Amino acid sequence: MTTLLMSLLLTASPCTRVVVTPFEPLATSPAAARAIEQQVREGLALRPGLCVEERKVTIEKLAKFERHRLPPCGELACVAAQLEALEGDELISGVVVGAGARMNVDLLRSTAARTARTTASEAELAAAVGVLYQWGSTERAGPRRWPALVAASAAVASAGAGLALGLESRRHEQVLSSGMTGCPAGGTRFRDCVDGQVKTGRDEATAANVLFGVAGALAIGAVVLWVVELP
Repeated sequence: MTTLLMSLLLTASPCTRVVVTPFEPLATSPAAARAIEQQVREGLALRPGLCVEERKVTIEKLAKFERHRLPPCGELACVAAQLEALEGDELISGVVVGAGARMNVDLLRSTAARTARTTASEAELAAAVGVLYQWGSTERAGPRRWPALVAASAAVASAGAGLALGLESRRHEQVLSSGMTGCPAGGTRFRDCVDGQVKTGRDEATAANVLFGVAGALAIGAVVLWVVELP
């Protein structure tokens, strides 16, 4: 149940859709530009909260533009229109410039609200991606996840307790079925002892069902809390 719950949380978790357009080579080979682009893609994929679109999907969307490339934008309205056409929240583009044995990359990150640009060598690529995302890290705090995690933990605990009671109820049932009750033979004492064990087993089964129901409700609540941002 724990694995299923965490899968639901991860599936429901919102993310920022990032579109990375093919990097353009300048004084270098397309293969070299493609390799740099892949490094940037891998670095973005490691950042929490980002969903990087597959390259082939982006190329298919670019087919609607002339020469299969985005035209340069000088205004945010233009960027917003491109993002809408590409069905993305952020746009990452780059130009890879060859200079002898050294390559530099001009990176541009664009959203509907602002843009950021930085230039770095191939060795500084990871740091350059971090620079692009510095202004985005404090603009809007992410939703608080602790209520969802608390609810998830409570769901797991409730399910565990329900399982324990269910197993104990099953054990009582097996004992009564085998006749090995341990009750003193004969008379009302035997009957009262057996009746007590039957009642205990029923109570444990009822409590187990209630705990499983509580665990299910908490699991659903955890998913909702994970998705919905609390004020």
